Amino acid sequence: MATIRTPRLQTETTGWLEIKLNKYEVKYCWDCIEASGKKKDAKPGLTGQLNSSYHVEDKDGVLMKKIIRPAIKAWDEIYGLELYIRKQVPQQELVVKDEDGQLLKRVAIPFEGIEIDYKLHSWWVNYQKATDYNPVHNHGGLFSFALWLKEPTSFDEQKLKENAKGSSGSRNYVFDFHFPNKLGQLIGASYELGPEDEGTMLFFPAHLHHSVHPFYEIDEFRVSMAGNIVNQLTLSIP
Repeated sequence: MATIRTPRLQTETTGWLEIKLNKYEVKYCWDCIEASGKKKDAKPGLTGQLNSSYHVEDKDGVLMKKIIRPAIKAWDEIYGLELYIRKQVPQQELVVKDEDGQLLKRVAIPFEGIEIDYKLHSWWVNYQKATDYNPVHNHGGLFSFALWLKEPTSFDEQKLKENAKGSSGSRNYVFDFHFPNKLGQLIGASYELGPEDEGTMLFFPAHLHHSVHPFYEIDEFRVSMAGNIVNQLTLSIP
């Protein structure tokens, strides 16, 4: 099973998980990419300025069963899922009526009398070439993830490129989270990427803004995956 750990980059106001997939899980992701092919273009629904993106199907359910559900459980134990879900649901009460408009039940959202489950809403693969980038953005749903499968270069190589010389710090080949601190100041946490990050997933609240900086003078594609998890609420009326 994948190894789940709290991030090496700690924050004051938000939280995510670092997940290291094992060889079987990485191979499964590549198999899903191959099985899904390039039949369903994902770019029209994405903000990424990338060469191409395609929807991928979790063909045997391994992603949800072996990686996502354990990640949700771990996130709950560390950060607290109930409070997070309550903040995502704007209503404080669900009013249930019959076909004639008569009141059947009032239920506090989202836990009293409601069963909560989770669904993989979307999963896609990104092919990033030199100079491509993903601007600051967030996702819909409850949780999102980013998974690095192929890293053809490294931050240590890219920081030596001409565009980074003389600057206070290179941003080439960096994945950034963006969020406010307790004073409301916009800060961030950066992952300086390289081949050692292949098979690493970041699992985070969908509203958390993030971005991916470009790389230069490399002919190979950088391959990553991303996805969104939504919560499904089922009401049982006695």
